[in-house]
Amino acid sequence: MVELKPKIIERIKNNVQNDTTVMGKSTNPIEEGKVQNLQIMLEQLNSSLLYIHKLQLRTRIKKEHYDELNITSTKGKDNEIKYHLERINQAQGKQDVEYNIFSNGTITIYVSCSDNPFRLYNEEDISKIITYLGRVEDRLKALFSDTTNAIVPSSLEWVLVGCDVNKDIQIEPMAQLTSINLQINPAIRGFRSYVKRIEDQAFYRFEIPISPNKPVSSVFESLRKDVKIDKDSLSL
Repeated sequence: MVELKPKIIERIKNNVQNDTTVMGKSTNPIEEGKVQNLQIMLEQLNSSLLYIHKLQLRTRIKKEHYDELNITSTKGKDNEIKYHLERINQAQGKQDVEYNIFSNGTITIYVSCSDNPFRLYNEEDISKIITYLGRVEDRLKALFSDTTNAIVPSSLEWVLVGCDVNKDIQIEPMAQLTSINLQINPAIRGFRSYVKRIEDQAFYRFEIPISPNKPVSSVFESLRKDVKIDKDSLSL
């Protein structure tokens, strides 16, 4: 368990980013105001909903299908990665989805959705995420002209390699001037907090990067139940 208390943050002050502020003793009224604002937002965490974004997924196809794929956009050494970008609708808006198809048959899919994170509160939310990934699967099948479902595995079988789980506290636009950007050493689970602008609104985001390496069919329910971002603990 990682407790967000002043003595803990003081101990890790050497691990924060250069533009961040630590919760140590200070006679600077601006710094004291930042600390007070952070403490107020911490009080709101328990009643805030959990979200997920920056989904990094992995699947595989047979190597021969890589050569059959007619994509001109490539990257990596010797252009061994075929790259494709899609914009796929979800309830909150369109998301950029990146497909990287490697010559060995590995496919990585990246759904950023940082400005429109998926809510991770109940079973209905999980169903919406899985439905969205079904659309991501359909676009990938279209790339391979996979009309018989013989090339691309079901998105339920894809592995969620990494993601960020977050809670957002809405703040007044001017409050971002007195908010703390904080990052803790990855050895303490890589917790981050920072101001996030989404359209004309400002939020203070508390975020944990996670590497589940579990199949889509079960991973979101596990994250919903097990990830805690609250005042007292920021750990799995």
